Amino acid sequence: MNRSPRAILVALTATAAIGLTGCSQIEALFGGDEPERSEDGDVTETTEGVSVLHLQQGDCTGELSESEVTEVDVIPCDEAHVNEVYHAYDIEGDEFPGDDQVNEGAVEACSAEFEPFVGVGYNDSDLEVNYLVPTQESWDGDDDRSVLCFVYDPQGDSTGSLEGAAR
Repeated sequence: MNRSPRAILVALTATAAIGLTGCSQIEALFGGDEPERSEDGDVTETTEGVSVLHLQQGDCTGELSESEVTEVDVIPCDEAHVNEVYHAYDIEGDEFPGDDQVNEGAVEACSAEFEPFVGVGYNDSDLEVNYLVPTQESWDGDDDRSVLCFVYDPQGDSTGSLEGAAR
């Protein structure tokens, strides 16, 4: 499938509209276990119900299928998984920039980091992207500033990292 730069914006914005959000206030309600990690920070065993606030760049997960993601199953990347966090960053500032600006910033950042991670540009890749962003409520209530960019294979689960996959 041939995708244009506009296609990635539309795809990511549509996903965000479904409500995939990393909300800090949810941690207070749902807590979520933290995954076991090696000294290098790699996940060492599958952990169900991990708060999205515990995710880091390099983590692999199960599906993000709910309308609002609060917890995910975190899976060692050398085992079959759906998503991989390939880029993570915090939004700067004291005031919530608004949903549109947060989503546009995520599209821009996730797009810019795709080729350095995968090894080919998004338009030349058969892989897809997704992201989680803070909401107004999590920004104000819990100082949530985290944006997570995910890469996944729409054909099915991956085993091993997609870093350098060049596809």
